[in-house]
Amino acid sequence: KTLIHPANGEPPFFLTTNSLGLRSDIEIDVQLPPNAKRILCLGDSYTFGFGVNAHETYPQCLERCMNQLPDNQWKSQVINAGFAGGLSTDSQYLYLREIRVRFSPDVVIVGFCVINDLLDISTNRWVLDKEGRLQEICNRTDRIIPLACRRMAIATALLTYLKPKEVMDKREQALDRTALDRVKFALSGMQATEKEKGIQAAGAHYPSTRARDREGEGFCL
Repeated sequence: KTLIHPANGEPPFFLTTNSLGLRSDIEIDVQLPPNAKRILCLGDSYTFGFGVNAHETYPQCLERCMNQLPDNQWKSQVINAGFAGGLSTDSQYLYLREIRVRFSPDVVIVGFCVINDLLDISTNRWVLDKEGRLQEICNRTDRIIPLACRRMAIATALLTYLKPKEVMDKREQALDRTALDRVKFALSGMQATEKEKGIQAAGAHYPSTRARDREGEGFCL
């Protein structure tokens, strides 16, 4: 457990990780318990819950709500695989291909932040394989923390402070028109990966339209 003091002056919060390096205050058994369904949440700092404690993140709130439903025949287990460093949809696509075998989720929720995800993905450089699939992503943060370390929750929190100023200041960046095509490409890859394994897919769009009109009022779905 680490006490994080955000550089933007927001209140400090505790960052707790489990032995798998995921944002959680409890250990997760890779083997799914009987009569249980597993939901895997991918996303950026909104999914990760940067600025709030683990029990306040939306994946843990979702798990509590699901398990409190009346006549619920299944126990729901929700895994928070969000990145505090604000990684975009293409990075989440590669991450899904890597961890889906390990966690075997029944449902994957992909979080999409309309504030910065399009800008983030437009600055990435892609390496494709011979079949045209995304194989590797190169950007400025790759030179700061190696990919293997970026999967750890504490390292992704540190990325928030280590990003160059021009990457952090989203409002002054021009939107690359190819960004939408890149997001569609990554989402299509996720959909194909999930369909191959019989995984159901869902999307979380945030902040809400109402929240975007009121800047700085917290995390909204």
